[in-house]
Amino acid sequence: MSLQTNISIKIDNSIFGEVENVFINIGLTTQQAINVFFRQVILNQGLPFSVSIPKKEMNETTIKAMEDKNLVSFNSVSELYEDLGI
Repeated sequence: MSLQTNISIKIDNSIFGEVENVFINIGLTTQQAINVFFRQVILNQGLPFSVSIPKKEMNETTIKAMEDKNLVSFNSVSELYEDLGI
């Protein structure tokens, strides 16, 4: 039998609730999910996902949409599809 370590962490209740629902949906307990995460950290020798600060640069379409300038609007989805040639 291997030795086990207990850990105690503080997590925001709403975040924990959402995360726990995800774990339930994929058939894992929180303990199992944390063990999977730890094993992935070992395997990757770091976090098993990219951690970065989102770019502040926005593409031209996003800027136009935020400024509400030069936007094409459609009265229906079919008009949009027609314009796109779909």
